[in-house]
Amino acid sequence: MEVADWKKFLNVDLGGKKMNPKEFAEKISFDPEDLPEQIKSYMEEVLGSNREEFLKDYLNDDIIHVTEAVGCLRKAFIVRYLIKKGVEFSEKNWAIFRGKLWDRILSPLFENNQKPIMIAVRDEYGTFFIKGVYDAVVDDVVIDFKTVGSHQLSQLPKEHHVRQIYTYAVAMNKKPVLIYISNKSPAIVHLYHPERLEAAKKIYEETIERAKKLHRALKGNRVPEKERSGLCNYCPFAEFCDLIRTTKDIDSLMPTFERLFGGGGQ
Repeated sequence: MEVADWKKFLNVDLGGKKMNPKEFAEKISFDPEDLPEQIKSYMEEVLGSNREEFLKDYLNDDIIHVTEAVGCLRKAFIVRYLIKKGVEFSEKNWAIFRGKLWDRILSPLFENNQKPIMIAVRDEYGTFFIKGVYDAVVDDVVIDFKTVGSHQLSQLPKEHHVRQIYTYAVAMNKKPVLIYISNKSPAIVHLYHPERLEAAKKIYEETIERAKKLHRALKGNRVPEKERSGLCNYCPFAEFCDLIRTTKDIDSLMPTFERLFGGGGQ
């Protein structure tokens, strides 16, 4: 992130008072509609910086993101379905903005940073690719930065984060490290103990299989089965999940999704 950008972020006037990053993280609302216009504008800039590539990938059934494979497959399917229908889906909330902002700040500190990895996989539909972007590599270590609220520090590491970094590590033959950033202090989680090597390989294979499952669902236009996890607490589709069994159910909810996320159907 350029220095000018960071100063722009720090110098935003919140109701006549300037806040440092710690105060900002503690006080700012999680609802983007409650944010001052200056913050909403800056969030739009940060979250929209890779929007074009995001849309290109999500319109291509033969590219599955690692984050999709280790997360909820049903959510991934619904997001892609809405985008294909012209709904401008995006999750413009503080948690995602915070993560992308720290990526901009921390990754450039490392010479080898923010580069994609592509894993070629075959199934009955042909070859497709699992895509990920690592935050940084230092010698034989691959690093992923994650942001969390201070109330979550006792719950680390999160399972889907472990699955993501293990997938990168096995694919790249590197040692995995997670670095969590909170509004209190960073927490460094080393995951490359020798006894965890087999676990890492197993998780990598599970990620491959989950990517295949999502790929088949996209190619066959079939909604994946429901998966219950802690991720449901943050899912924008949680209240609709029990109503969705087929793409026809998504179509019937389209006016609601258009109202919530914006855009018009095709």
